[in-house]
Parts: sequence; C-alpha cells; structure tokens
Amino acid sequence: MDYLQRFVDEISRHLPQMADQLVALEPHVVPLCDRAASGRRLVALDGSQAQRAPGLDPDDWRSLHAWFLGSPGRRADADNVRRLATDALRALLTNLRRIAAGADRHQSRYGDLVRLAAWFDESPDDRAHELWAAAFGLYGGRHLSFAAETEGDPVPSTRSWWDAPAAEVPVGLRMRGDRQAGGRAAARADYTAAKQARLAERAEQEARLRAAAAELAAHAGPLSDLRVSDEARSAFLDLYAAALTRAGRPLGPTDTARAELRTSVTSLSLDVRREPGAAVRLRSPAGTLVLRDLAIELSTAEPAEAQVRRAEA
Repeated sequence: MDYLQRFVDEISRHLPQMADQLVALEPHVVPLCDRAASGRRLVALDGSQAQRAPGLDPDDWRSLHAWFLGSPGRRADADNVRRLATDALRALLTNLRRIAAGADRHQSRYGDLVRLAAWFDESPDDRAHELWAAAFGLYGGRHLSFAAETEGDPVPSTRSWWDAPAAEVPVGLRMRGDRQAGGRAAARADYTAAKQARLAERAEQEARLRAAAAELAAHAGPLSDLRVSDEARSAFLDLYAAALTRAGRPLGPTDTARAELRTSVTSLSLDVRREPGAAVRLRSPAGTLVLRDLAIELSTAEPAEAQVRRAEA
C-alpha cells in the first residue's frame, strides 16, 4: 500500500513538469535528433550498422509524448497508470477489510466431507472413480508422498496405498471433524490504540495542510518570487498538478487551468495561464522551483463552514 501511494504521488508531482518540458522541446526534436545522429555510427563485423540508442529517432519522442501528454481524444498513459494504481489501492483495501472481518469466523469442512462420503457410499464403482477424480484430482497413476513418522523416511510416491502405512489422524478430526486445538480461546484483539494512533496521525496531517494553505493564502495574488516552507511547497505542487490534470491537455494561449484547496479555515484557488517570458520562482528549504512561460495566481475565499458559523453567530 505504501509503494502504491508513493507511486501515485510521484506521478502527480512530476507529470506536469515533464509535460511542460516536452511541450517546450517539441519544436526542436527533429533537428536535435538529426544533429545527435549525424556522427559516424558503429559497424558490426558483418557490415551492419549498430542499433540506434533510444531518443535518436523522432518516433521515440512521440511515444514519450503519448506517455506524458497523450494525444487528441486519448488520455496520457501516465494518467491511466495513476488511475489503475489508485483502483488497485482501493481493491487492496477492500480485500484487507474483508480478510479482517472474516478472520474471527472459523469455516469447518466437516459437513462437506460428510456429504461427499454419502455420495461415495451411494455410487457404483465406475461413478465412484469419476467422483474421486473430480473431487480430489488424483487419478490411478498418481500417489501421495508424506512422512509417516517424523523421524522416518518419507513413503515413496511409487508405493501402493494398499501397502503404505496409515496416516496419523488426530482423534478430534477423525471423530468430530474438529480441526481446532483444544484449550482456552484466545483473547479478542484490541485495536483501540491503533485506531487512536491513526486518528492522531490524520489530525496531524490535516493540521499541517491547514497551516500550508494559510501560508499560501498569505501570498494571494499574482506569483513571481516567493519563499515558503516545504509543507506549503508540497501543497502548491499538488494544486498545480491538479489544475493541469483537470485541464486534460497542454494549455493554449487563452486557456486557464484551475484547482481548489478547501480546509476548515481557508479556501484557496490556483489559476494557471500561458504567458511567454513570465516566470514563477518558488523557494523552500528543499530547493528552488522555477516555472517558465506561466502566469500563476492565488486567490482566497471564506470557506462555507466559516460562512455558516458567522451567519449563525
């Protein structure tokens, strides 16, 4: 689960930047490939030329565009992979809940074995052989090999069952079909501490998100050069990625991509537009991020919860 979550986060964080770089390089791909492949190439002993390295053919860049940008009428492959990873994460959580819910229920096969024994008792010889093959998948030429004694040698698979020693079957299983060991039942697991720890972790994450949103809200307006914390930088990148993902394609001259972040104290909106020559510089302890040929503006609004509380007051 942690691997899938990191995978989805990495795609969301780096997909917009890779898409911007590919769009900027697109007009120069053909001359760059011609220049990179203009030199002498290696020749094998048979006279054939060596295979091109990836990236020296413009078709390689088309595949890269399809992965990060998509094409008209088709979503980016990276976006599809992120959706599949999210679906896999949800399916994994569903299976874990199902396993946890059924862990305390014991399923006995006693009734099934009794019913199967009755079918064997009522069947003629030829039908009994067919029933045996269908139930156990064991045919005339196949045998089982198991250790008759813990300190002895295993019975070879070529030895007939008529001559092989009988398997030691516990009395409880032979008489009552009970596979559980006797004794006192184990105490029911108490997950109170784990639940409280997860709730505290969730509350801490929400508090960090509120603080990051409030820090970004202090820089409301057109952005050019600002210094923020790492938490605010991550929140900004998430907003930026969500805006470009919602746009679904590279921004045109008149297009505007928007994303919103709502908390209990702040409602933050981020607008992204194409503006040749503009640059947005974001500084944080983790490094400096520069977004070129883009105009980005932050705006704030009072969240709905705060409006309701103010109206009630």
